[in-house]
Amino acid sequence: PFQAQIRRGDMIIRKRLAVGHRSGNMKKMTQHNQKGFATLMAVLIVGAVGAAFAVSFLNKGIQSSKNTISIQHAYQSKLLADQCAELGLQEIRNVTTYVGSGSSSNAAGTCTYEVVELGGNRRNITGIGKSGDATKKVLVEIDGINPEILIISWREVL
Repeated sequence: PFQAQIRRGDMIIRKRLAVGHRSGNMKKMTQHNQKGFATLMAVLIVGAVGAAFAVSFLNKGIQSSKNTISIQHAYQSKLLADQCAELGLQEIRNVTTYVGSGSSSNAAGTCTYEVVELGGNRRNITGIGKSGDATKKVLVEIDGINPEILIISWREVL
């Protein structure tokens, strides 16, 4: 660096002429800016990866909740199908010659039943339960009515 002297009264002020000094500062500032830029990019990349993980976990949580609701609806629709099959059985208990259909609903969903005569004392009761998007169907096969109702099969069908 060059120095210059300026005289003001009795004081001599020395001033550096920063011809070479200034370019050294510029190099340091450029290196410092590059380090800062690299740090900023690293923070942004880590933040983006963290955000991606967070979104992924949230998505899995939402999907898990949807699956839980679907399972609950499937369970409720099976209970509703059984409920309507019981209603069909009650109709046969009330009137042994009963053939027909009916329905029921509650906060969980709806169900319908149909009693079909197969000849003699044989009957089939079909119960269908619906809850949310789930539908379940049961088939009850009856082989006798008097003196008691004889159920030979009670199963879920497609």
